Amino acid sequence: MADEAKSMKSVKTTKSKRNSKAPGEEEETAAAPQQQEEDGGWKKFIWNDETREFLGRTGKSWFLIFVFYVIFFISLFAFFMLNWYLILLMSVTQDHPSKYGDTTGSMLYQDGPGLTIRPLPDQVNNPQSSLIWFSVGVYENYRWWKNQLSGWFSNIPVAGNPETKVCTLTFIDEADTDSCLVPTNIYGPCSPQNPATPNLITDFGYSRGEPCILVKINRIYNWKPAGDCTGACNDNMPPELNRFRTNQPGPSRVLVWCQGQFEHDKENLGAIEYFPGPYIETKYFPFKVQKNYQSPFFMMQLKRPLAGALISIECQVYDNNIKRDDDKKAMSIGYSKFQIIID
Repeated sequence: MADEAKSMKSVKTTKSKRNSKAPGEEEETAAAPQQQEEDGGWKKFIWNDETREFLGRTGKSWFLIFVFYVIFFISLFAFFMLNWYLILLMSVTQDHPSKYGDTTGSMLYQDGPGLTIRPLPDQVNNPQSSLIWFSVGVYENYRWWKNQLSGWFSNIPVAGNPETKVCTLTFIDEADTDSCLVPTNIYGPCSPQNPATPNLITDFGYSRGEPCILVKINRIYNWKPAGDCTGACNDNMPPELNRFRTNQPGPSRVLVWCQGQFEHDKENLGAIEYFPGPYIETKYFPFKVQKNYQSPFFMMQLKRPLAGALISIECQVYDNNIKRDDDKKAMSIGYSKFQIIID
């Protein structure tokens, strides 16, 4: 019994020790959250009035970080631009492109140049448009189209300009740096001055509803046409153009033919006259960034197309050095299409 009494007394003593607390311990525990709130917490981390720190850094520290990143990004940009400059300096020249024609790895029109017409609609407000639309006899209405052709002819170099000459060879000689002169008096009623009225500047037929259209081959460095159309090229040639080639043989030339795109367009279009003919002579090729170089061209005149009708006209180059298929048409290689409405 005495042992049991001692055991009971020991248990009570242990419980009393567990339940007993030091003086002020409970008060300190309760005061801890209040003390943490008084320290400022996250608000004090954002701005500390005592140390005048913002997000844990002083103003001087933030300024030094800002200066470091400014210098870092300026240096990075300068390094990037220096690399571009060295790459361009070593791979691009002012005289010729590093890759052109059918050279290995070239991306520049391996299948041939495109075909372009003048005049064009306003390319600023209507960059995708190829519609020529004007009213007969209304000068303000057709002035836009006429002025483009006048401006084209006024910029053609004439005899006496430096580094130009009259060319007679089939192609420009490889070592020749002079440009071939393009005459301006062989285009009949589509010339800037009509031979019948030499003192009057022509309106290129727009006042009469017989507009002149300029057709040219786009420039590609060192590209030369074959000057002939055989095999598949000859098989696809329109009969009218084949007859012209047979009946009017001439110097080496690139043949071009324009016609209505569809049957109703051909009916509404009527006749087309070409000046000096549906061709461009090969003596103006190749283009090698010659000074005063003038792209060769020919003029065609639409003879009274049907008024008020939307007529779609397509032009196609026929030469062995220009590949022809529907995919090439979509990329405008040796091909051009435009529309015309005459009120």
